Amino acid sequence: MENKIPIKNFHINSTNSTNEFSTILKENNLNTFLDENEEVFINSDQIGNGSVRSLIRLLITLIPDLTEGDNPILQNNDIIKIKLGGDGRQVGRICLYPGTENHESLTIAHKQIIEELTILHNNGFKDNNNIHWKVEFWFTADWKYMALILGINGPTSNYFCLWCECHKNERWDMNKNWLNVKNTKGKIRTSLLPFLTIKYCVPDELHLMLRIVDVLLELFFMELMRDPLAFDKIQLHETMST
Repeated sequence: MENKIPIKNFHINSTNSTNEFSTILKENNLNTFLDENEEVFINSDQIGNGSVRSLIRLLITLIPDLTEGDNPILQNNDIIKIKLGGDGRQVGRICLYPGTENHESLTIAHKQIIEELTILHNNGFKDNNNIHWKVEFWFTADWKYMALILGINGPTSNYFCLWCECHKNERWDMNKNWLNVKNTKGKIRTSLLPFLTIKYCVPDELHLMLRIVDVLLELFFMELMRDPLAFDKIQLHETMST
């Protein structure tokens, strides 16, 4: 597996690799597990604070399992749909790095994979049987991560939307129609996925609904604190109505 899908290491910063490894050992108290006279041999190309593996090689390795058998998951001429996210769940991980979730570190991490993603998006790939497969990418994550990747202002800014140019003070007006094309007014950086159109960007509905419920519950309890008998009045009104 190491030969089929090799793992490549990279650095988020320019700190010397050896010093980084020594720091990691020290911070995690790993020196206590090493004998004083024991030497640790580490290849320079195996040291880094980030790791990445080839998505194309991963797909080529998985294709036989997906196309063979009585009920294959993939048929010839099918489009392979791949979800790009930031949590590493359900699909798998092609890039790992430690650090904060900010535009600078994400830019360095995406440089390791963007060329391959672009090739897959534009040209697809051929498996070991010389069968050509088209690839379709979908991008989904929590709103903050999506805004960072797409180069858009955060969800609390004036022009926050991932799809349109609705101002936050106009969200209440249901009579206005907004075109779900793109948000140029909220654009502050270049997208880290430039080949991806807004049609293929889907936010995490679970986090959105949880946040909406949190806000509604907060308003509900604030109303109860303002008028402790408000809930009793509502129940009384409903009882009288029935």
